[in-house]
Amino acid sequence: MPVLENPSLEEVSKAIIDAVKKRETVLMVARCIVEYAGRSFSRLGEGDRILILKPDGSLIIHREKGYSPVNYQPEGSIVNVKVENGKLFLRSIRRRPEEIMDIYMSKVYVFFSKKLDDRALFEMWGNEEDIKRAIILEPSLLGEKFKVVKDERKMGNRGYADLLLVDENGTYVIVEIKKGTAGIDAVEQLLKYVDYYQKAIGRSVRGMLVAPNISKNALQKLEASGLEYVKIDPRKVWTILKAQKGILSFL
Repeated sequence: MPVLENPSLEEVSKAIIDAVKKRETVLMVARCIVEYAGRSFSRLGEGDRILILKPDGSLIIHREKGYSPVNYQPEGSIVNVKVENGKLFLRSIRRRPEEIMDIYMSKVYVFFSKKLDDRALFEMWGNEEDIKRAIILEPSLLGEKFKVVKDERKMGNRGYADLLLVDENGTYVIVEIKKGTAGIDAVEQLLKYVDYYQKAIGRSVRGMLVAPNISKNALQKLEASGLEYVKIDPRKVWTILKAQKGILSFL
């Protein structure tokens, strides 16, 4: 796990070759020029950059600001490195389709390499379907005791409500779910569902908008229309789904 500060270009060249052989991940901070030829052609003038070389051949270059890489090569690329004309020359080649990235480093400030151990499964919850599944598993997530009547209830020609519930008083509750910040359009959509269903069954129903956040004007319109907003915590959704997955795995 070598860490080299202000190393010579020859030291870095040897360290990269060793790291590639050992299938280590390489992290460098270097002053460099980057040229690319493949799907298009580009040249990035000299500047200080962060370079990440992974054991699968993928190469990522970051600038000082922003989270997206300014240049990258995908996994399966082949790396060659040598010192030439006073610069450390690194070439990354992708065979099919052919893409070539050339990096000319005049100075390497920091070099680090390590074989990483990361075999964990990546799991993510938080889309509208996940929120709905969590509510079906635990309707009390909405703050009251509800029973699920229907998943994806058709509301005539106005679309499908995410959930139809019934509360302890026997009143139907139409639930519209949004994964992000709910806006005016979500409120108007819920209003259409409530209007349709009240006319269809001949009695009043509750309308509930469920989302992690809601815009100020949407909340004002919601309250003025007699509808309800329930703030959902994605972490609770994750906990419910994770527990259910554990139960299913056990069974």
